[in-house]
Amino acid sequence: MLTIESDLVPLNYKGKPSDLEFSTTMPSWAEAHKLFNQAMERLLHPKKWHDLAGWASAHFLLIDVDGNPLARPADKGDYLRIDIPEPGPIQSHGYDWVIIDNIEDNLDGAGEQEWVAMKVHPSAEPGKTGIAAHFFDTEASSTFIVQRCGNKVISRYHGRNEVPNTSTGSPVNNLRNVMVACGAMLSFSEVQWSALCKAFIAREDTGGK
Repeated sequence: MLTIESDLVPLNYKGKPSDLEFSTTMPSWAEAHKLFNQAMERLLHPKKWHDLAGWASAHFLLIDVDGNPLARPADKGDYLRIDIPEPGPIQSHGYDWVIIDNIEDNLDGAGEQEWVAMKVHPSAEPGKTGIAAHFFDTEASSTFIVQRCGNKVISRYHGRNEVPNTSTGSPVNNLRNVMVACGAMLSFSEVQWSALCKAFIAREDTGGK
C-alpha cells in the first residue's frame, strides 16, 4: 500500500479527521491501468466533479492566478472556485476558494503500482491576500489520491484540521462559516467526497464519466 508523505496528508491536530477509501479490482493489469488513467483524468479536471458526484454536490471551476478559468489539467498553484449549495461568503462574491498546494505522482505503467495525489487548502480568491474565503480556516487541507496496485484501482480522500473559519472580520461570514462547516463535518462533506471518490474509479460501463 502506498505510503503518503506528511506534506501530502498532514497530521491532524484539531477537528475530526476524515478518511475515505474505495476500490475496484479489474480482471487484468491492462484494464486496471486503463481505469487508473481514466481516474487520474477525472481527478485532474475539477470542472467535471459536479457531474461525477451528483446533482447535490458543489460546482468546481479551475482558475489561474489572474482569476481566469482554465481548460487544462490542474497544476500546483491553481485555484478551485467552489460553489456549494449554500449561501457563499460575502467577501468573495458567494464562492469558497482553495489553492492547490501540491500535485505528486508516480506514473509507472509497467510497475506494480502507480498513483497521483492532489492536496488543496482554503485560500483567499486569486489576486487577494489575507483571510481565506472558505468555511474552513487556512490550516485545513483536503488530499485526493487515485492509485493502482496490481489489478486493483483505489480512490482515497483525506481531510485534516477542519475547523470553522471564524476570523473573517464579519459576524455574518463567521456565522455562515460555522453553519456550513458544521454541516460539512456532520454529513455533507463525507457524502460528497464518497460520491466523488467512487466516481473517480467507476468503470465506463457502469456510468462513469
